Amino acid sequence: METKNTFITIDDDPVNNLLSKIIISKIIDEPTVMEYNMAQKALDFIANEKEHPVKTTILLDINMPEMSGWEFLEVFSSLHQEIKDRFEIYMLSSSVDDSDLNRSKEHPEVTGYISKPLTTDKLEMLFKKANAA
Repeated sequence: METKNTFITIDDDPVNNLLSKIIISKIIDEPTVMEYNMAQKALDFIANEKEHPVKTTILLDINMPEMSGWEFLEVFSSLHQEIKDRFEIYMLSSSVDDSDLNRSKEHPEVTGYISKPLTTDKLEMLFKKANAA
């Protein structure tokens, strides 16, 4: 399975999605970045993308209208394991609430927590940790 060049950003703020896409493009050669302003639309894509051949990194905001990042994770957790195995989820949030950080550490579907804004340094550290594991 191909890894590390396909991303989904889920954030209700289009500026943050654009910033993430720019940062990803500085680190990754020719990335595929899908941007979603609504978590439900991203879930619809994930659940219906039966032949998704690559491991995809999801950058998920916590605080969003209609469906929060936590609600997204609840639904994501109910998906078939074969689908879930194709995705690696990082919470990307401006939340300064320690309970959000602790909750993300305890959630089985969450790989890590990144505080906004996403930077090239943070993204490089994310990949170094992933490659060391």
